[in-house]
Amino acid sequence: MGGTESLLADIVCEQSKNNRVCVIVVNDIVDPNILDRINKKCKVYFCKRKPGSRNPFPIIKLNLLLWFWGPDIIHAHMDNLGKCLKIRRNAKVVKTIHCAMGNGHDHIYYDQLFAISNGVKKYVSSQGFDSVVVYNGIRSDLISYKKNVKHDVVQIVNVGRLQQVKGQQVLVQAAYLLKKKGVGNFHIDFIGDGEEFQNLNNMVKTYNLQDEVSLVGRKSREYVYANLCKYDLYVQPSISEGFGLTLSEAMAAGVPVLTSDQDGPMEVIDSGKYGSFFQTGNSEDLANKIELFLNKTVQIDTVAAYVFVKKNFDVKMTARNYLREYERLLKV
Repeated sequence: MGGTESLLADIVCEQSKNNRVCVIVVNDIVDPNILDRINKKCKVYFCKRKPGSRNPFPIIKLNLLLWFWGPDIIHAHMDNLGKCLKIRRNAKVVKTIHCAMGNGHDHIYYDQLFAISNGVKKYVSSQGFDSVVVYNGIRSDLISYKKNVKHDVVQIVNVGRLQQVKGQQVLVQAAYLLKKKGVGNFHIDFIGDGEEFQNLNNMVKTYNLQDEVSLVGRKSREYVYANLCKYDLYVQPSISEGFGLTLSEAMAAGVPVLTSDQDGPMEVIDSGKYGSFFQTGNSEDLANKIELFLNKTVQIDTVAAYVFVKKNFDVKMTARNYLREYERLLKV
C-alpha cells in the first residue's frame, strides 16, 4: 500500500517488456490504483491471506502458483516469506530488504539478498549477511518540474504513510517550536494516511497549529506528481528510512529537500550536497533548519539535485540492475 508496492509496480512494468513476469499478492491488502499501473502482459494472482492469519490455504495457493509458473527467479519484497516458499524447483530465491529494521531471521532462506542503499547493506552486514545494493528508482519522467512561483507563506510538504517510524510527529513538534518563537510564515501539508492520523491530528489541536498544519489525507500518485512542484520545501523527518522514494521524487520536481540524517536519505542527497539535513528525532534541530531555510540562509542547488536523481535513481536503471543480478545468479 506504500512506497514499496508502488515501486514494485514500476519495476514489473519495466521487466515485463522483455521477460515473462507474474506478481503474487500474498495478503489481501491491495491498492487498485497501484494494480492498475501494472503492465497487462504481467499476470497478477491473489492469495488473499488475512494478515496474522494461521490459515494454511493462502500459502498452499502461493506454492501451487509457483509450481504452475516454474519461474527462474522468485523475488520477495516482504519479510517472513522465505520459510513459506516450499516449492521452488530450480528457481533462485531472492529478497529485497527495504529498511534498516528487523532481526533478519528470515534471511537464511534466500540465495541472494538485495539492499536498497548502502545504509541498509551496512545494517544487513551487522546481522551477519551479505547483500548487493540495488537502488530504488522513480518515474521522474512523470513528475512536473517546479516553476518560479512566489508564495507569501512558505509552503512545506511531507508525503508518505502516517507512521511513528516516518517521524511526522517530529515535524509537528518543530512547527510548534517555530510558532512559539514567533516564526509564522510557513504552512505544512501532510499528504498520506495511516495509523498515526488521529495522533497527529490531536497534536495539531493541542499545539493550536490549525493555521500552520494540514493533514491532507491520501492522494493518488498522479496528484502528488502534479503538485509536488508547487511547494517550496520538502521535509523527510523519518526516524528510520532505508532509502527515501518521496525524497528523490521531490528532488526530481525541483523542490529543495530537508531530511533526517538516516543513512539511506543521506545517500539520496549525497551527504548534504543536494539537500539539507537534521539530527534524526530532534525537533529542535529540525525547527532550526527550517528557520534557516525561511530566512534564506540555506541555499540548495535544486538543478544539480534534479540531475543527480535523474542519473542515479531512475526506475529503468533499478529494473535493469535486478535483471543483471538475476542473470548472474542463474549462472552460479
